[in-house]
Amino acid sequence: MGDRGASAQKHSDGIGNGNVPVQGLFTLLGEVFLVVFAGMLFSRLFDGVAKWTSDKAGLSQNMALLLSLTLTLVVMGAGIGYVAPGVSQQTSDLIDRIPQAVRQLEWADRQREHRDHFIGILPTRDELWGWPLPSLPPLSMR
Repeated sequence: MGDRGASAQKHSDGIGNGNVPVQGLFTLLGEVFLVVFAGMLFSRLFDGVAKWTSDKAGLSQNMALLLSLTLTLVVMGAGIGYVAPGVSQQTSDLIDRIPQAVRQLEWADRQREHRDHFIGILPTRDELWGWPLPSLPPLSMR
């Protein structure tokens, strides 16, 4: 009977009973469903654009779809080309500043250690004044 209780407790934490692989499977399935759903949304978006373009321009729907996809890729490429130099410069500046920031953090950590050490050896307020603190007389305006 004691064996059964230990076995139930051993498997109740979720590690020994196979829950971890099942959770990983559900995570993977969730990511797959997310990609499939995003693909469906984009296909509906481009299908609508292609229908509108084929109606307005008199093109076949396949040609309008190809045109809308090409135009979208060109606009995205131009946007990336416009933004990329600034991002590249900021990334190189960040990479240059990281070592200095790490040194500053290390220095601040050492200062905090020293401060904590010295605060620990200082007398407390109770040791200096006793408890409760003495009250000060009221100020007179004479």
